[in-house]
Amino acid sequence: MSDEHVRADLVRSGGFAGLTRRSSVDTATLPPDEARQLRDLVAGLDFAALADAGASRSRAPDSYSYDLTIVRGPERVRVVRDDRGIGAELRPLIRFLDQRTQPG
Repeated sequence: MSDEHVRADLVRSGGFAGLTRRSSVDTATLPPDEARQLRDLVAGLDFAALADAGASRSRAPDSYSYDLTIVRGPERVRVVRDDRGIGAELRPLIRFLDQRTQPG
């Protein structure tokens, strides 16, 4: 659905400096082109598979940890992954959110 409400919240932590960065985007407040891009990035995600995959946290030094919550209409999923566990399915969404991060 082209006008479906989507919200994504990301907390990225770790890395060389150990910083925490947050990003929150919502189709209700994004410019129309960015809202469409967010919907497209989330449209292909299999929420059930993401939820069933469980969490993965890296013990590798200087790696990042991603805590991602996605709301698509009535559906909601929380995904916790490390750099190696992000996978090709989530990378474009993580990049989109990373471009909108704030220190915190």
